[in-house]
Amino acid sequence: MPGLDGIRLLYSTIGDVRFFSRHNNEVTDRFPELMDQQVPPGTILDGEIVRSSEDGRPDFKDDLSRFQIINPKRIPILSKSRPVTYCVFDVIYRSYCFCYKCCKRPLLFLL
Repeated sequence: MPGLDGIRLLYSTIGDVRFFSRHNNEVTDRFPELMDQQVPPGTILDGEIVRSSEDGRPDFKDDLSRFQIINPKRIPILSKSRPVTYCVFDVIYRSYCFCYKCCKRPLLFLL
């Protein structure tokens, strides 16, 4: 099975909803299409943003292009015309508690 080949982000609902890059830069404003996810408060998720090409395959070049857009006038337009999907790999915090190898349940049951 091929990997997703996206851009790694942490998704935090501790306080406000925020996204952080692997270099701990906050990039929340770049992805307004992800703000309405139903993630409980006190959660930190580890995952990737992914954009699929027209044939359904992950498109890393397009992911990178979206990630690098910082112009506040272009972001809302691109979030509608080229939206990303957030794919979760791991739950780091749940209900404000650190999760470390204690969760043997499927991800859907943790949220």
